[in-house]
Amino acid sequence: MKNDIGNLKNMLPEDFSFLYSQNFSILEQELNSIHVYKETFGVLEDLKNDYRLFLISNLASPYKEPFFTNNLNQYFEKVIFSCDYGILKPNKEIFQEVEKITKNKASEILMIGDSLKSDIIGAKNMKWNYLKINRNTEISNKYEIKNLNEIRKHLKPSYINLQK
Repeated sequence: MKNDIGNLKNMLPEDFSFLYSQNFSILEQELNSIHVYKETFGVLEDLKNDYRLFLISNLASPYKEPFFTNNLNQYFEKVIFSCDYGILKPNKEIFQEVEKITKNKASEILMIGDSLKSDIIGAKNMKWNYLKINRNTEISNKYEIKNLNEIRKHLKPSYINLQK
């Protein structure tokens, strides 16, 4: 998980290298289809002015390139990719990286994500606050938001310690 795909091709059996080469066009097509939601840049810019932002993502190595190509890294104090740490969300260890850096209490941290299993359950296990982005179905829980524009109305005074 922590190895670049090029290194894996050399480390793993020849069958892997063959399958990867055979399916590379599918991966390339998927990588080229990645887009950033229109509100993302504005919301991140706004939040960055007042809060410390971190990213925890279960990305595989090839998917990091679009993140950097779209300059999303400029908004985050620290980016934690599971492929670099060898740990997947919802494992507590990957969430603890943010706590180590910030030294904040769990009640002062807000996780925003789109995966119930990886993001929300991971945040619950850490006793963090959380919001789930639900772009596709009707909002059915108080912790759900339709898009990133709705974050500000959920920020609490207790997050003040996260401010710069």
